Amino acid sequence: AELKDELGARLDLQAALDADPARTCRLQWEIVDRRRISVDFFNRCLARFPNDPKLLADRGVERYLGGDQLTAMSDFQLALKADPGLTEASLSLAAILQGRKDPAGALAVMEKAITLAGKREEAYEQAILLRDSLRRVK
Repeated sequence: AELKDELGARLDLQAALDADPARTCRLQWEIVDRRRISVDFFNRCLARFPNDPKLLADRGVERYLGGDQLTAMSDFQLALKADPGLTEASLSLAAILQGRKDPAGALAVMEKAITLAGKREEAYEQAILLRDSLRRVK
């Protein structure tokens, strides 16, 4: 029943957007604008707390979601330079590398992340799964 309700809601939304193409553009602009504002927020935070690995990784996520893969990768690399054990940044960087058809680079990032994280982090299992899937692609 939930799936049927969700599907119905999505179809209603799509019908409304199809009926008003300008609304679609406005919604897309709002999403882009929110990403820009969010990146600006992280830039201000990083001005106060330079090289904070979690802030760098969060800004990387926002940049990636906004379509800026190269700058997002740079943020994840800076986050890992500041904290090599930040598994979330490793997962994000590896996912981008994999999407850019660089499974060897993604695998290298994950191997290092697993070595540094040990079994103490929640992301450890995700890292193992990603590493294993990358090995199969290689």
